[in-house]
Amino acid sequence: MQGSIESGGTGYREIAEELRQNIGSGRIEVGSLLPTERELYSQFGVSRTTIRRALQDLVRSGWAVSQPNRGHIASQPSPARESRLVAFVDHANSIHQSLFFKLSQSLATQGFHLVHIDSEQLGTVGAMERAAAEGMYGAIVWSKTSTPDVHRLQRLKSLLHVVTIMHHLPAVGAAHVQPKLYEGARMAVRHLHRMGCRRPAVTGIMDGFRAHHEGFSGFLAACHELDIHPSPMDFLFCRTSTSQELELRHLERRLRDEDRPDAIVMLQDMWVEPIGQVIAKAGLSVPGDIAVVGMGNDFPYSFSGTDLTTVAYDWSMAAQQIVEQLLEPETSALRHARSRQFDVSLVIRGSAGEPVDQWSNEPYTPNRAIPFLSVPQRSAARPGTMAVPSTVK
Repeated sequence: MQGSIESGGTGYREIAEELRQNIGSGRIEVGSLLPTERELYSQFGVSRTTIRRALQDLVRSGWAVSQPNRGHIASQPSPARESRLVAFVDHANSIHQSLFFKLSQSLATQGFHLVHIDSEQLGTVGAMERAAAEGMYGAIVWSKTSTPDVHRLQRLKSLLHVVTIMHHLPAVGAAHVQPKLYEGARMAVRHLHRMGCRRPAVTGIMDGFRAHHEGFSGFLAACHELDIHPSPMDFLFCRTSTSQELELRHLERRLRDEDRPDAIVMLQDMWVEPIGQVIAKAGLSVPGDIAVVGMGNDFPYSFSGTDLTTVAYDWSMAAQQIVEQLLEPETSALRHARSRQFDVSLVIRGSAGEPVDQWSNEPYTPNRAIPFLSVPQRSAARPGTMAVPSTVK
């Protein structure tokens, strides 16, 4: 018994399956305590780590509930808890390819399969409702609307395990994972200051999303720390999560002023191409006339041979944190209270005026469309869903 269980590193699954069969057959009554770790260790003759993983698997699949100071109580799962499907809710043409595949690989090692549901077609809440209707285990949600339907979200609390990435959905009580945006923006401003810039402007999205405010707060904090006194004239935001087009006229006008900023921090690097065109239209060169740093490292761009310096996000760490949050065997109240942040780092490529010998060879992490991964949509749209713009990060 011991040899077969431990071989191949799958022992915990076999132990969990035997316990599931005992609960399903009534040999272990629902509501009763499962054998203790010590008892299971003696019964199966495997390591304590293997026993703990088996119990975690039971909790994840709904066949047990962990209660502090008591142990594990046998439970009967709902149909949704039996599913091994996890939804990735995001717009089909703005999926972060690197994150998606890292999540898919990590979930596969736990026996789960990641499926994309297009929130551009169904709306963020509609896509989550689709996942619940399909009986999926949970959803990883990158929301593109800052004003979701709160009542519909609250109805999803008991139907799905939800982890949000980048943008919070407080009404659903979800665990949340995002990059250290505050620190990333501070990093960008401080780097520009080291390069001799004394009047940085800021651009990108500004709306109700907390993540966007955190980036802007980091920008302001660094300015004050460095005795830079930013002017509202240099707050050059060009987009909200509900607007259909970029508004770049005020940026172009500002770049033509005699007292123009000498640097730009893009809180999202997704519009580096149109912003680069505006810089060129204003008759400025990068980095000779104006330095630029973008946050995200997702959109490759070259200013006449000089690539964009970025604050990169550690998507490998993001995937690890998301999967841990999604599959951790804790009570919903504890899980929903947690918010975790993953690391950021500076990638130097020359657009802030850095010497060539400091340039990095680190690759970009593309944010690309992968529509072939989408779940086919039903012919009739769910009532109350809304399509939102595809370019909100």
